[in-house]
Amino acid sequence: MPADSVLLLLGPADSTTYFQDADLVYYLGPERNLISGVDSEWLVVYFGPDRRLARAAIVTD
Repeated sequence: MPADSVLLLLGPADSTTYFQDADLVYYLGPERNLISGVDSEWLVVYFGPDRRLARAAIVTD
């Protein structure tokens, strides 16, 4: 999927200092586990050299 299609689907990325190596970062909310509120979940998106989606993952900070 091209980068502009990803942006149309997800909207503008959130501004954060976390995950500096990612191309787009989206805050999803508090981590979903037994002890929530300690960490946050984020969607991180990476594009390849051709500006197409290479990888996306939900990660915690």
